[in-house]
Parts: sequence; C-alpha cells; structure tokens
Amino acid sequence: KKKKKKKKKKKKKKKKDEQSARSKERKMVLGGPPHAPWHSRHHSGPIKCLVVGGGVAGLTTSLILREKGLDVVCVAENFEGLTSHGAGALWEANPYGCGMEPAQAYRWACESYRRFSSLMHAQDRGEVEGKPGISERKVVYLLRHPSHHDTLDVEKRMKGYEEGQVVIDRYAPHIRNKEAYTHAYCYDALMINMKQYMPWLHSRCKAMGVKFVQMRLPLIEDAKEYAVSITPKGGSCMIFNCTGLAAAWFLRASACSPPADTQLYPRFGQYFLLQTDEITDAITDEYSDKGALAYLLPRGDGTVVAGGTSIPIPLSQLAGFDVQPKEELRKRVWRTCTEAVPAVKRARVVKEWAGLRPFREGGARCEVEKEEEREGRYLVVGHNYGHGGSGITLSFGSALSIVEKAINVVAEKELKVLKTKREETKQKKKPVPLRSRL
Repeated sequence: KKKKKKKKKKKKKKKKDEQSARSKERKMVLGGPPHAPWHSRHHSGPIKCLVVGGGVAGLTTSLILREKGLDVVCVAENFEGLTSHGAGALWEANPYGCGMEPAQAYRWACESYRRFSSLMHAQDRGEVEGKPGISERKVVYLLRHPSHHDTLDVEKRMKGYEEGQVVIDRYAPHIRNKEAYTHAYCYDALMINMKQYMPWLHSRCKAMGVKFVQMRLPLIEDAKEYAVSITPKGGSCMIFNCTGLAAAWFLRASACSPPADTQLYPRFGQYFLLQTDEITDAITDEYSDKGALAYLLPRGDGTVVAGGTSIPIPLSQLAGFDVQPKEELRKRVWRTCTEAVPAVKRARVVKEWAGLRPFREGGARCEVEKEEEREGRYLVVGHNYGHGGSGITLSFGSALSIVEKAINVVAEKELKVLKTKREETKQKKKPVPLRSRL
C-alpha cells in the first residue's frame, strides 16, 4: 500500500510539473496580458518606447518591451520586403559572421534558442495563432581545409552531435566529390521560415498592443523630435535604433554629413529558392572560391534556400550599388550548389533573391549611448544593429540585453528623482522649534 501511495504521489507531481512547465512556456510564447509595468509602483512620469526599424531586430525588441508592460511605438518606412524577410534563417550554435566574443554570442544564441524551441512546441500543440514556421532540422557542416577542423565546445554539446566520415555517409550520401572534404560534423538545429515568421511576429506584436507607424525618420534628430511629440511632459522615452545597415546614415548629425558608424559595412548575398522534396537536412559547404559559399536550407514547406555569396562592399560604393541578382554570381552559386548536392539540378527554381547583410567590425552594437533632457522629457538612446548573417540567431538575446540596459538607465534616473522629492517633503514636514515660533 505504501508503495502504491508513493507511486500515486510521484504521478501527481509529474503531472503538476508538466502543467506548470507548459503554462510557463505558454506565458513566455503567447504572452497573454502584458505584465504590470515595472515602474508602476514608483514612477515620476509616464514612460514611452520608440523603436525605429521594422526588421527582425525591431519587431523582437518591440515584443519584449511590450512583455515588460511598456507603451511601444514601432516606426519604419517599410515593414515588408526587408533583408529579414529574405534571410535563410538557420539557428546556429556558432553564429555566422557576428564578429563577437564566442561566450557572449553563445549566451544570446541560447536565449533565442529557448524562445524559438518553446514557440515550436507550442506551435505543435496548436496553442499559437497562425504559423511561426519553426522546425527542427539536422544541419551538416562540410569542411575542405584542415585548418578549420577545430569545432567549438558549444557545438559539441548540441543535441545529436556527430563528427567524422560517418556524417557524410549517413546524412549526405548523395554529395559529389566526397574526397574533397577533410572533415564533417552535424547537430540538431532550428530552421525558421522567414516567409511565415515575419508576418507572425508582426501580428503577434500588434495583438500585444504595439502601435505601428509607417513613416520615414532619416536622422536620429528626427527620431528624438518624434519621441518628444509622443511623450508627455515630465516623462521619459527610450529610443531603440534597430535600423540595421541604415544605421550608418541614421546616426549622422545632418543629411550632408558622412556615415556616422564607419565600422558598419554590407556583405552582398544572393541565393535561389528551390521547390524540391529530396533535400530534408540543412547542408553548408565551406567553398574555396573567394566570396563563395554553398548552403542548402530546407524551410519545411517544400522549398529550399540554395546559396550563396558573401561579398563585402565599402560604404562609399553603396550609393550607386544595384541590389539585384547578378548574372556572373548566378552561375557561380548554381555551380557550387550542384557540385555539393547533385539533386539541386532536378529542383524547380521558384525565384532568385539578393540582399545586403549588415556586418560590423567588432560585432553587433548593443549599448545605451546617449541620455539627455529635451523640452521637459528625458530621452535615452539604445542601439541594436550590426548582427551580420546571424540576425535571427541573436534576435531575442540582443533584444533582451538592450532592453534591460535601457530600463536600468531610466530606473536610476527615476530613483534619483524620487529621492529628491522625498527629501523635499521631509524638509517641508520638519517641525518648527518653539523658540523660532515665539
């Protein structure tokens, strides 16, 4: 009897733990009603948030701010047809092209993985409205040069990690020229279909109460003026610069000034979107040609992203640069993909896409730069841009980081104001001595 009672107790505990875990996931993914504002107990004035940028960085930042219970206005010239909409969007344990310290990049990537995986499970259970388009895939890395064989410990800890010739034989048996590869490894990663995810993220922000305004703010000064107009007197406004590659011009003092952030530079990418069911695992091939890559990323809807290129372009040459698929690159991309996987030849080409990835020397910029008083409002400017080819991998991690930094700055200011007010009230309430009364 005692054993039976113990088993029943264990079963009840398991059910409760599962229910609590599901409820936590649901709150994290679906949000529900936003949390009470963090400044509700002690605030000197209303707090507004202005997010400039309609890409994945801007929308993710807006979503997290709204989850904190803050009033958010997201402003962009366009909310469709951006670089984020055409991204291959493979979550990687070692983010591609971010240029950051591996430890910090891994922390941000882990935060994004946690959010995406919980969203994927909620999607499978039917708890999410719409289709976020997240699926789990095996990603295979093929290496040609022995100098690149050092796999990060982070990748070795991933679910389903394998390495060696076994990887090619098991997950990529159709690959041509197997002798050209000196090493290979694989693990289970997440694939995000941006054609589905970006509209879902936009609608999710809208349902959470984010206000979207379609207008052009060419300079940071214009954003500050707009922030002053939406913030009541005596309040604070947090401005988040999520403009991506446009940040080089957005941060200028005037329209005639040169680009402000000289560390920012674009890399031109071009790929094919194929219709095929033969390719089910993601494959990346480190190619020997300069600026050439070979990657095949199945989206989960019967289409495969086949690319590509990564060609750096100086900011000085960007003014007259035509962001359209190039004929000479088209042939090179097709050759690299067909050499890696011959099944590409049998696929139907749906469309071609070209875009500019926002790379930055020294890594993504995620910092609070300016604090100032303007017309009785307290303004804080934060930056969240320059993620290179890992915008989706670092999206939630970098957004959480910049939001916490900006909130801490405003909270310090709020506490200072409250302290001064308390001191003033204490001085007023001080009892007058009897001698001074007489």
